[in-house]
Amino acid sequence: MKSLFAIVMIALAISLAGFTMETNPLYVDGKLVVHGHTKKKCGFEIVVKGDDKVVAATKVDSSGKFDLSFTPIHEKCFDFFYIDSHHAGDTIFLKSYKQFESDKLNVTFYTFKGVMAVDDDDHITCPKCGRSDGVTPIDGLPGYYYCSGDRIKF
Repeated sequence: MKSLFAIVMIALAISLAGFTMETNPLYVDGKLVVHGHTKKKCGFEIVVKGDDKVVAATKVDSSGKFDLSFTPIHEKCFDFFYIDSHHAGDTIFLKSYKQFESDKLNVTFYTFKGVMAVDDDDHITCPKCGRSDGVTPIDGLPGYYYCSGDRIKF
C-alpha cells in the first residue's frame, strides 16, 4: 500500500512540475538536387516546420548537401520546405512527415517539378492534403501552385 501511495505521489509531483518526456533528436542528412539554376548564383536553405512553427533551418552547400537536427516535442506533422535566394519570400513545399522510422533521416529532395498529381477532373492536387479545391497557380512563378487549405506553395 505504501508503494502505491509513493507511485501516486511521484506521478502527481511530475504532473504538477510540468515534466515532459524527452524525445531523441532527429538528425537529417540530405541533398537538394537543384534544377534550372546552372547560370544563376543562388543560395538555398532548408526549413522544417512542425505544426506551422519553424523547428529547424539550415543552408544548403554548393554541392546541394545539408544536415540539420531538431527534437520533436508534441508536433503532429513536420513539413520540409526550401527557400531559393532569388525568391526569398517563398518557402516551397518539399515533403511532409507524420512519423520517422529512426533518429536518422536520409533524404534527397528535388527543386524541379516532375509530374504533378491530378484528380479525376484533371485539376492539380496538393501534395500534402491530396485535394484540388483551393489549389491555384501562383502568379509570377510559372509551374508553381498554392493550396489555401494547407497554406503551402508547391
